[in-house]
Amino acid sequence: LNDAGLLSPLYEKLQRERERQQLISQSNDTVKNDGRAIILCDQSVPFETLKPILRTLAATGYSDLKFAVITSEGKQL
Repeated sequence: LNDAGLLSPLYEKLQRERERQQLISQSNDTVKNDGRAIILCDQSVPFETLKPILRTLAATGYSDLKFAVITSEGKQL
């Protein structure tokens, strides 16, 4: 974590991806730079583990977040 509580490697990767999406969306109307992200995790992952990930996503403009959670029975919520 950096001083702002962000995951630096994830932040850099997300910034590059947002820039890539921006460039593509300028020349292709079907591609949108909309700030959506899906977080896939197991139900046993504590929220304290997810907080820096969520903070990093928000800092890079990803605000429409969805969770895909796998239960201990192997079912997706």
